[in-house]
Amino acid sequence: MRIDRSVAAVAFALAFVMLGGAVSAAHHSRTGYEAERTVTLTGVVKEFRWRNPHTFLVWTVTDETGKEVDWSGEMLSIQTVTSWGLTRRSFQPGDEVTVTAFPATRGAPISIIQKVVMAADGEVVVDQTPAEAFR
Repeated sequence: MRIDRSVAAVAFALAFVMLGGAVSAAHHSRTGYEAERTVTLTGVVKEFRWRNPHTFLVWTVTDETGKEVDWSGEMLSIQTVTSWGLTRRSFQPGDEVTVTAFPATRGAPISIIQKVVMAADGEVVVDQTPAEAFR
């Protein structure tokens, strides 16, 4: 009976480790974004979501038809963006920004941010290589 419990415990532990790896890989998948193409969009900051596991910038862009579209761009964790010099107050509603990002493959206005330039002074506040953006 004791051997059966040990075998069950080992099987449970292996299943847990395997499932945890699958969940982690799924969380970090970037297959929904175009890694070979970027878009550059100028707009106005609506919100900066300062949270883990990823920070997000939401900005409003006027499209070619004159319609306002809210774009959402994913960046890395609070710890990482802090090392770039960002704070929770780096982007304020109303700030004009130019964002270069890898768009979603399905055409939705979501992206992974590569670069952000503040329009007021031309300061580049985010500037990642594609490899950094997709980690």
